[in-house]
Amino acid sequence: MKKEHSKKKTTRLAIIGIANKYHLRENNMKKIVAFTLLALFTNIACSQDNDNELEDAPKSYIQNLFSECKEYAELEEVASENLNTYLLHCINEELETSFYKRISSLPTEE
Repeated sequence: MKKEHSKKKTTRLAIIGIANKYHLRENNMKKIVAFTLLALFTNIACSQDNDNELEDAPKSYIQNLFSECKEYAELEEVASENLNTYLLHCINEELETSFYKRISSLPTEE
């Protein structure tokens, strides 16, 4: 009789242990899924905010960058056939650093 009682107790404890283990796994999975979704939606929200924040740079600022980049090109002795590409790249780097929209063509000299 005692053996049967201890066998039932052991079986009951084993079932409780399995149930607890399953419950813990289920909770962990829920936490992982919730955290993943939170990270995903936060990332999406931030990337949309960054796109909306970029504004066009003032024309005077672009003109100043144009002059500075011309000076850099002279110092680096950039070939005339590569000058426009160099200037556009230089200006856009500075605009991105200042959180302005990039330009697609060089400004005209005034």
